[in-house]
Amino acid sequence: MSGDYDTDTLGIESPDGRSDPKHDRTKQYHLFGYAQEILDQNSSLTAVAGVSNEMFQIPNQIGLQPAGLDGIVGLGPQDPGTGNYVLQANGQAAFPSTALDATVLEPNAAVLLCVATFPSARLLLVVTAVAVKFAI
Repeated sequence: MSGDYDTDTLGIESPDGRSDPKHDRTKQYHLFGYAQEILDQNSSLTAVAGVSNEMFQIPNQIGLQPAGLDGIVGLGPQDPGTGNYVLQANGQAAFPSTALDATVLEPNAAVLLCVATFPSARLLLVVTAVAVKFAI
């Protein structure tokens, strides 16, 4: 069995080229296991398993604010200065990019079980089952 854990502030590439972007943390762990049991003189059972869980924060580009959409009605009040409709949700019209908190989580797992037997000197019989779960 083996595994590792990593956490740092060097996650995904900075969107604005800064060397230390805001909200750029990563946490990851990976585990791998292998086990084999000899059942008798002619048979064995083997298991292989792997698990990973990876969390990446999406770094923010500092200083952005969404603008109103020209001519689109229904998103909020009209700005008297530009005539555009202001983006508004629950009475809030300011959505600074520094307040974003986007995170990607990628959990993955795979298990393989295999039974191998030699019922005769000339025949090898192998039965394998695989279960896989990948993040999409």
